[in-house]
Amino acid sequence: MNATERWLARAAQRERLKQRDQHIKKMATRTVAVLALMAVGVIAIFTIVFAVNNSTPASASSDYDSIQNDIRAGANVSADASTAVSESVDNREARSLPMQAYAQFYFFEEDRAQRYMHYQVVSPHLTPEQIVLQVNLDLDRTPYEFNTNVAKPDSFLALVNKHFCLPYEYYPYDLYGVGEVLMRYEAALWLEQLIAAAATDGIDLNPVSGFRDASYQESLYNEYVSSVGIDWANAQSAQAGFSEHQTGLAVDFSPADYGFYDTPKAFWLEEHAYEYGFIIRYPEDSNDITLYMHEPWHVRYVGTKVSTFMHDHSISSFEEYYIKYIRHSPY
Repeated sequence: MNATERWLARAAQRERLKQRDQHIKKMATRTVAVLALMAVGVIAIFTIVFAVNNSTPASASSDYDSIQNDIRAGANVSADASTAVSESVDNREARSLPMQAYAQFYFFEEDRAQRYMHYQVVSPHLTPEQIVLQVNLDLDRTPYEFNTNVAKPDSFLALVNKHFCLPYEYYPYDLYGVGEVLMRYEAALWLEQLIAAAATDGIDLNPVSGFRDASYQESLYNEYVSSVGIDWANAQSAQAGFSEHQTGLAVDFSPADYGFYDTPKAFWLEEHAYEYGFIIRYPEDSNDITLYMHEPWHVRYVGTKVSTFMHDHSISSFEEYYIKYIRHSPY
């Protein structure tokens, strides 16, 4: 697929997403209306039941059934839907998948068994494999509030995200300059090769952000919060200790913003970065795993062996690779 075809494919995908969002908003509006009607109906039911209980008990059942039917007819809600809305979490948990559904995966962790079952209740759209993967990544818990300390910060395969954090004082020992940025020595040498290869193909890749210490990351995050609010800040930046840039293995290319989308630079990196040991760290289809918006300008060094394996096996997120091939092994 050439650049033009990729651009057209992505444009079509965005249009589909736009239509999906419009559909979701429309359904949400309808749902609110239904729930409002049901709430009014429930109030009416309790009022009448109370009145009947203080007058003629024998007629209560008939009046209740009549009102219930009117509510369902007026709200256009089936009996099954009404039951689903009122069904308690306890009842849904009773119908959750059996433990074998999760235990079949080699990366199943027994001490998280109850968390798998609960996560399936609140995320019924996920497959059992996705549930095990995401709970193993602590995605069932609040980012930044529940976190795991990175055991080996100097490892080229250290996972750093909103649930896995570096020590605040961590500073790589082997930083090396590439243009205006610093990276760990091995990553820097491969970065130079990547930039040279891109130039040969007529692509000008200009690195603008590499290593950042925790203090700088903290000030950067606070600036985001002040300018765009905490929700957008969390989608675009990281708190101190939770940024890959502190590892010295990540780099951003200019322009490190929306202007990078659908450009020859983005297409070239997507196609060739893995050949030099880098991965697109926050791909378009994995924001539910990475918890970041798509950043085609942000690449992370993992070494050619891992980057090639991820490319050949269509593993888009480093989180998935970490759970399936670092913390656990299928072999």
